[in-house]
Amino acid sequence: MLDSNNKINRFFQHIKKEASLLSSISLGVFFFVLFFQPFELNKFDFNNRLVFEAGFAAIVFLFMILVRYVLSDFLIIVFKNKLDSVFHPYVDGSIIFLFSSLALAFYLRYVGTIQISFFTMLKVLLINMFPPAVLKLYDSFQQLEQQNEDLFNALKSKKNQLKKIEAKTTDETITFLSNSKTEKINLRITDVVFLKSADNYVEIVLLEKERFRKKLIRNSLKNIANQIIQNPNFIRCHRTFIINLMHVEKLIRKNNQYWLILNNYTELVPISRQYLILIKEKLAQQMG
Repeated sequence: MLDSNNKINRFFQHIKKEASLLSSISLGVFFFVLFFQPFELNKFDFNNRLVFEAGFAAIVFLFMILVRYVLSDFLIIVFKNKLDSVFHPYVDGSIIFLFSSLALAFYLRYVGTIQISFFTMLKVLLINMFPPAVLKLYDSFQQLEQQNEDLFNALKSKKNQLKKIEAKTTDETITFLSNSKTEKINLRITDVVFLKSADNYVEIVLLEKERFRKKLIRNSLKNIANQIIQNPNFIRCHRTFIINLMHVEKLIRKNNQYWLILNNYTELVPISRQYLILIKEKLAQQMG
């Protein structure tokens, strides 16, 4: 029920905004003709001239409503397979321009009894370029505004998803076993920064309470990698290193060698060329 009320409110707000727009454009045409007097209307007294000039605004307003709201869907059906997509946004404006120009020419000739010459028709065409141009600018602005709103909502949704993942990951743990399986180290995934081969041991570097510390477990890095292969946060970047993507700040190239900079960690972590493409892909997914 609440959703229906919101839709109705949005609909009436849209109608109100559109009515204000079309009225403003029509008034713009009226004031232009009133102040610049592009046509000779000497045969009219002041009051009749105002009424005649208001007819310009009325004609423009009528055709904007007719084309924009009555014929719009019909025009899309007719032209969708006959015009290139580049020209689709200009169909409504072109028809408003054409119909309004013809209507105003007849209005001048048969109501204002003004002789239609080349220069008169040129003035009519110039005046009628204004409404479609304003409508096109308005529609472009509305489209950009909608895209901006969609992007904002998508970003908000992504942030909410990320928060859920981070909340889940914060409590999630990972277990490391020694080669004899007699020793077991259970750690939070977010605490593990990287793992490094150290002879017959694996050195686990942790970040706890903003301080780095190390734990050793007797095993090979290859065996540890097999233990944690299912966890997407950990990836091998070198024959001696497995890193936690959550702690990666950026990838750099230095002295013809690729390195990873980890958050708040002073030493660089090397990347072997055989893992470089995979690392770049994982970091791109993480960034985007």
